[in-house]
Amino acid sequence: MTVPNHPIIAKVGSSALVPCTFQVSGEDVNPNLLTVIWKFGGKKLLIYENNKYKVLHQRITIDKQAFSKGDVSLSLHDVTINDEGSYTCVVTYNRDKEMKNIKLNIQASPSVKITKTSLKLDSENSLNCWVKHFYPKAIGVTWFRNGQPLHISNMDKIQRNSDGTYSLESSVIVTPTESKDLQLFECQVEHESLGNPIKDIFTLWNREVSRTVRKRMRAMEEISNLEPFSPGRHRPTTTISTRTSRFFFDYPDSDVDSVMKVYKFIGEEPKINDTATLNAIFRTVILSVLGLTLFCSCYHICCRIFCMCG
Repeated sequence: MTVPNHPIIAKVGSSALVPCTFQVSGEDVNPNLLTVIWKFGGKKLLIYENNKYKVLHQRITIDKQAFSKGDVSLSLHDVTINDEGSYTCVVTYNRDKEMKNIKLNIQASPSVKITKTSLKLDSENSLNCWVKHFYPKAIGVTWFRNGQPLHISNMDKIQRNSDGTYSLESSVIVTPTESKDLQLFECQVEHESLGNPIKDIFTLWNREVSRTVRKRMRAMEEISNLEPFSPGRHRPTTTISTRTSRFFFDYPDSDVDSVMKVYKFIGEEPKINDTATLNAIFRTVILSVLGLTLFCSCYHICCRIFCMCG
């Protein structure tokens, strides 16, 4: 009889296969001599006996054809936190009985969101970060300001949700000043269900950054593409391109440096195209063509007049 020697890991809402196989030496499996019982938490989930199946759990299925080949694995669907634990596979063949346990571990990936939307100048403010619906309980939350870790932060007691997952709120106290530097606060979460840490970012703008830019940057987090803002204006604009999509802004070029700081912090590599420069080149080309056309026309007229006079 063979079962994994390590725990099986499944995500909440997914399907999990709990493996269990056996071999009969020198002969094919006779279904009339086979009895299989699956147990969990002291309760029977499935009984196979006298070539008949009895499933006692609504989210469990089996491969009946695989039973004749020695594969009596169990499939569990729409996994929940309550499904975590030790599953017992009991196989009896021709009066020889064997039993083994298989551990199933459940995971739920967290979500992270900084809920604060504005801060008061020259006052202590609390930035709050909600981390919700994770499992198991162990989790790491780290705050960063402009890429540097903040070691002074508070984390409330982890709360248990009705579905068995956990949630918590972490906060950090900040005092915004009239600094000209852009400040980026990041709440980063590490959990065993995640391949890489996840994070949410709060941007603290200084007063030199225009109101238009702030609106556009907030909109970036919600939509994948922006139409040009106030297209009727004829002032220089800047197009910022990222790896995933393009965003169009109409704002004074003096604000480009502030926007670039945001992209640099979040790991993007934007490409900036100054449309004012492109327009200047286009105008130069057009004027050159028009000038050449005018010259050719004048030359042709002069030649005709010279011929008529001659």
